[in-house]
Amino acid sequence: MLARRRFWAIAFSAAGGPSPVAIRAKTPRAACYALNELARRVRLSQWTPGEPLELLRNPAFTDRFCSMHDNPGEARFDTQFRDPKLLLDLGFNGMIVHGLAGLCTYDDFDPRLYPKDSPERATVLADRRRVKRLVAEAKRNHLQVFLNGDELCVPRSALDLYGDEILATNAAPGKFLLSPSKPKVHALVRATFEELIQLFPDVDGFQVRTGEVYTQSEPTLFGHMPTKGSDATSKDWSQQDKLRALVDTITQVVCVEHGKRFNLRMWGYYDSAHSVPAKWLAFSDPIEPNPLRTFSFKHAKTDYWRWNELNPNFGVGKHAQWAEFQMAREYEGKGAFPSYLGRYLAKGATEIAPTGGLADLRAKGVTGAWC
Repeated sequence: MLARRRFWAIAFSAAGGPSPVAIRAKTPRAACYALNELARRVRLSQWTPGEPLELLRNPAFTDRFCSMHDNPGEARFDTQFRDPKLLLDLGFNGMIVHGLAGLCTYDDFDPRLYPKDSPERATVLADRRRVKRLVAEAKRNHLQVFLNGDELCVPRSALDLYGDEILATNAAPGKFLLSPSKPKVHALVRATFEELIQLFPDVDGFQVRTGEVYTQSEPTLFGHMPTKGSDATSKDWSQQDKLRALVDTITQVVCVEHGKRFNLRMWGYYDSAHSVPAKWLAFSDPIEPNPLRTFSFKHAKTDYWRWNELNPNFGVGKHAQWAEFQMAREYEGKGAFPSYLGRYLAKGATEIAPTGGLADLRAKGVTGAWC
């Protein structure tokens, strides 16, 4: 049996079988897929050891990630889909784990942000230990790992420590907004990813969402969408300029300086770069492509309700793309009752056009899928 293409080989003899079983695979992970497929065929009486069998499996999507999104501010879901062994058995080759700024103490940047013995520091360190265990288990099971979170986010203590060095001037009285352009803000973003790369050297990359920012589950943080703040340093900046500045900073530290991957999770409703090709091109065309950076769009044009056409941004522009799918669909009971999605994901919605499923997305050049 051939899994992927080459280089990693297993040969064994089935008890009582007249000939050995040979597996040639590019990676140990691919060999696991091959062994799982053999076991599946035996279990379903589709193959008996000793019978001739030659198969080639080369998945259409280079990246196949599973992500679990907990409700902000609530207890984490107790779910089997955080078990790396199960994800590998299901054919995923990667796992997305939540945690960016909330895992950092910024000791090398400014130790005043999380003083020793403070309860805020204890919270960060506890979350860090939990994520380290999960990353280690995923790596033992040959999975890629991306850390995931929202930006802009900074420690709450930074608001008092740095004041005008990081704050925008358009916040309502008694409220705060972060500047999208001040150097100290981008220095904090850079410090976040530098610390994460140092803490988690085995992590393959990072996924960042900018269209929504929730800190309820990370009370040590303050944050919001990078397009909200404005001040004299960004008075002529469009929302696209503000987002591009953040993308540039993360790309530089993550991709250029450290050779890690970066997936930007685009988001917005009908009149946005997430959903309108002209607006997507206006945002993305000034950005130089980087082989380690991808941009992700939701499968549907806007959110995950029916009567919603295939996102028209797929296949548009010069950047590599991923597709985002939702399994416990929030407009269809959010997992409270059975909601079979197999046909919908494979071929697209039946009630609207243009429609499209996994094969259509791959034909448009999409290289990754995650849910």
